[in-house]
Amino acid sequence: MQQNSELVCSHHKRSVCSVIVEKQVKNDERLLCCECMMNFDENIQIKGINIIQEKIETKIQENNSQKIQFLDQKIQDIEQLRESLNQLKSKLITTFDSILEDIKNWIDYLTKEQQTNNKYNLIYEIDKILNPDSHDKEFMYLIDGIIYQNNDTIKKILYKIKKSNDVFRELISKLKISFQKIKKIPETDISLTLMSNGIKQNQDCYAIAFNVTGQIMISGCGKDIKLWSFNNGELKEIQKLSFHKSTISCLLFSKLSDNFISGSYDSTIRIWKQFKGQEWKSLSTNEDSNRIFCLILSKNEKVLISGSEDHLINVWDVDFERNHLNLYQSLIKNTAYVTNLSFNESETFLVSCGKDKQIIVWMNTQNNKWEFKQIVTKSIMEFGTEICFIKENQFICVSENQDGQDYICFFELQNQQFQEQFNQQIKLIFNNQEYNEPLFPIMFNQTKRIILLRHKFNIYILSQQFHNTYRISTKLQFQHNIIQGSMTNDAQYMVLWEKSNSCYFIYKIKQNQYGQVQQN
Repeated sequence: MQQNSELVCSHHKRSVCSVIVEKQVKNDERLLCCECMMNFDENIQIKGINIIQEKIETKIQENNSQKIQFLDQKIQDIEQLRESLNQLKSKLITTFDSILEDIKNWIDYLTKEQQTNNKYNLIYEIDKILNPDSHDKEFMYLIDGIIYQNNDTIKKILYKIKKSNDVFRELISKLKISFQKIKKIPETDISLTLMSNGIKQNQDCYAIAFNVTGQIMISGCGKDIKLWSFNNGELKEIQKLSFHKSTISCLLFSKLSDNFISGSYDSTIRIWKQFKGQEWKSLSTNEDSNRIFCLILSKNEKVLISGSEDHLINVWDVDFERNHLNLYQSLIKNTAYVTNLSFNESETFLVSCGKDKQIIVWMNTQNNKWEFKQIVTKSIMEFGTEICFIKENQFICVSENQDGQDYICFFELQNQQFQEQFNQQIKLIFNNQEYNEPLFPIMFNQTKRIILLRHKFNIYILSQQFHNTYRISTKLQFQHNIIQGSMTNDAQYMVLWEKSNSCYFIYKIKQNQYGQVQQN
C-alpha cells in the first residue's frame, strides 16, 4: 500500500493532507497539499487523507472478507458435489459387483449341469431306452430346471439394475442441486433490528431528514420542526422550531453544512442556519404560489427545485450563506399538482410525477435552463406519487391509485427516449382499500445500492443483486398508510413515524451479502 508520505499534489509537488471527493474531479486533481487548501472552493467536498485511507482500507477488508466468504461457500458446495459423486461411484460399483457375482454363479450352475450330463449309470440308461417316455420326461425336467434358474437369475439382475437406476436417479437429482448451488450468484439481503419500542409524538409527521453525518435528525411535528440528536440508534430532542403556519411537508438537509431547508403547506420555503454551533434560525422566507409537496437540491447546493399544488415546478438559486432563495425559472407542463422530483447523477435530466398521471422528463441546457424533453409512455396509467433515479439513465416510479396495480416500474433511456422496462417490474403487496400517500420520497443509497420506499401500508427496502437487477430484500407492514421515514446517509439506520402508533421507530439496517436474513 502506498504511504501518505509518497503522495504529492499535482500543482506544488508537496505532501498531501486532503483529498477532493467530488466525482467530476479527475484523479490527478484530487490530491491537495496545505498550500492547495488555502485556495480551494469551499463548496467542494474534501476529506483528510488519513480518513480517506482508513475508509479505503476498511472497504478493502470488507471486500476481501466477502471474497473469502464467497469462495469458502463455493468450495463447500464443490466438496458436497465430490461427495455425491463418490457415493454414486461406490453404490454403482457395489451394484455391478453383485450383478457380476450373480452372472458368475449362473455360469457355474450351467457348467455343472453340463458336466453332470456326461456321466451315466448303465442299468439306469438301459431302462430309459426300454421306456422312451421316461427319457423325455427327465430331459424336460432338466430343461425346466435350467429355465427356472435362468429366469430367477435374470429377475435378480434386473431388480438390482432397477434398484441401481433408482439410486442413480436420486444421486443425479442431488448432483443437479449441487450444480445449481455452485452456479448460484449470491444475493444481497437486508435485515432490520428494532432499536427502540417507540418515541411518542401525537402530532402528524410528514417529513424526516438526517444531516450528512447522521448525528442530527429533523422531523415534522404538525406545523413545527423538531431537531434531534441521533447517536448509535438513540434519539434525543434538542429543539423545536415554530415558524411555519401550516403542516411541514418537506425537509432537506445540506450535505455541505448543517443548514437545512423546509417546505410547508403554508406555501413557504425556509432556509435554516445554525448559529454559534447551537440553535437554528430562519432569517428569511420565500413564498411559493401554493402548498409545497417536494424539494430537491443540486449537488453543489446552488439550485433548489420545488414542486407544488399549483402544477408548477419552480427553480431557485440558493445561497446558504445569506439565507436567500431567488426564483429564476418556472417549468409549466404538468396539469395537476407535482408530488415528486428527481435528478439523475450528472443532473442533466430532471424527472417529475404527479396527480395528472404523467411522468415528465426535463433536460438541462448549457445555460443552466431546464427544457421539456419527454412525456414518458407507461403501461400503468395511474397517479405517480414517488419517482427516483437509481442510475444515470434509469429511474423508478411507484403508483398511487386505490384500485390500481401495485408495482414498482423501471424506466431506462434508450434511443434518446426513456422507455419502460417491463421485465424489471416488481410486484408490491396488493391493496385496493387505500391510496399511496405522497410526501415520502424514495431514498436511494448509491454506495450500498439499496432503495427505501413506502407504498400504502408497507415499507420496502430493495437491494441490487449481482446481475444489476433489484429485488425486495425486506419489508415492514403497518396498520396505517400515513408513514413517514428516512435513513442515514451511510444506510445504517432507518427512522419511521407511523400514525396508528403515533411513534418514531428506529431500526438498525444490516446488509447481508451471503447469509440468511432474519428480522428481529
